[in-house]
Amino acid sequence: MTQNIRICVLVGCLVIFTLNQLLAQNTDVLEPWLDLIQEDPTLAEILTELLENPININRAQEHDWQKLPLITQEEIDSILTLRHQKGLFRSLNEIKKIIGKEKFQRLKPFLTSQTKRVIHFKITQRNYWLVENPSQISEQNFMGSPIYNLTRLQYKAPKNWQFGLIAQKDIGERDFTDYWNMSLLYQTKQWQLIAGSFYLQTGQGLLFASPFGKVKSSLVMLPFKNPKNVAQPYWGSSENFALNGICFSGHFFNNSIAIFGAHNLRDGRYNSRTLKIIGFDYSGYHRTPNELSKKDLISEKMIGASFKKRLFTNLKIELTGLKIHFTPGIEFNNQNVSFSELRRNYYHFNGNQILLGSFAYSLNFEKLHFTGEVAKG
Repeated sequence: MTQNIRICVLVGCLVIFTLNQLLAQNTDVLEPWLDLIQEDPTLAEILTELLENPININRAQEHDWQKLPLITQEEIDSILTLRHQKGLFRSLNEIKKIIGKEKFQRLKPFLTSQTKRVIHFKITQRNYWLVENPSQISEQNFMGSPIYNLTRLQYKAPKNWQFGLIAQKDIGERDFTDYWNMSLLYQTKQWQLIAGSFYLQTGQGLLFASPFGKVKSSLVMLPFKNPKNVAQPYWGSSENFALNGICFSGHFFNNSIAIFGAHNLRDGRYNSRTLKIIGFDYSGYHRTPNELSKKDLISEKMIGASFKKRLFTNLKIELTGLKIHFTPGIEFNNQNVSFSELRRNYYHFNGNQILLGSFAYSLNFEKLHFTGEVAKG
């Protein structure tokens, strides 16, 4: 019996040591990103996923490179052109010559030149229990248990299919699927179709944020200014982050197009006196009776398209247009709302429908790069 106890203690110590080493490694990798993670906590989740599934510099296609934050479309084009001309890269340092030393140091942990066995089916399960009573900590009457749960299933078919599903609950919420989403992706070298949950970026981010910026709703609050036209399935746990619907995007004759439609249910803020909806609630928490009363108050229907064209060797333009319809309508009143709240938590908008459009450009010379976007709604 004594020998068995010793073995169990030894195994336990090894497990704890291994976990500490992994956590320390992740902390070291994410340290250069802390300034950006503070602005957008969802970035940590995206970087962790990239750490588990790094981009292979000798196999990655355009849509794979677009998953990386900070990297621009022009840099992606340069990488793919160089690989086509000279063959496979011998080391990661060849990428540094294209994207620069500072950016390379940030992105290096998420790049690899080694062929990695593809995992077709992956299950992620995360749970923890808050020892103290949540209601005592927050002085609010939480309706659910002190358990946090995250369940993620991902399947990658041998050819062109990918599927993902996630269910998540925060501490104090009742339902273990308080938040959930799923997404199906079919992808070829020329085009892709996403059904389910996805994020979208067009232009410079005036209409849609980068997936690495704060996507509060349909409009961007803090654009990351990364000029790419990209749509990706979203299998993350951050609520109010993605669109739910269908998105078709592709590249034809040096042109890029995206056509999409989405129907999202948003948590609402309302005036307790008039009982009118005056904006959106982006916390994602449904722990108390007050928070539950705000859940899915606003139906947000959206349809739109984006078209990107290369006019000359060094000039690209992009046009985006969309229509959003809210039910019920929003009756915003900015009285007693601070600038910070206005910027982060409200639309400065009244009514049921909004039409939005933008024109973005990218002009590149040998040592100069100009980008811009004009949007109107």
